[in-house]
Amino acid sequence: DYVNSLRVTEAKRYLRNTDLSVTEIREIVGFNTLRTFNRAFMKQIGTSPSEYRKAEFLPQKQQETEAASGSTPAI
Repeated sequence: DYVNSLRVTEAKRYLRNTDLSVTEIREIVGFNTLRTFNRAFMKQIGTSPSEYRKAEFLPQKQQETEAASGSTPAI
């Protein structure tokens, strides 16, 4: 469990900071199969790696869209 925790933590960093595919990240952090990676990620984070990546970038993309359109965010 401890090793998987370290691997998932490292995977989160790759998901936030690179454009590598989930499969590439899985291999880099040391999971043998995508299924095992997904299970460990879901157990620790509560979401899939793909959904985690989407959630991490959503606020940034919303800000860029609002800035481009000249609108201000609702508070």
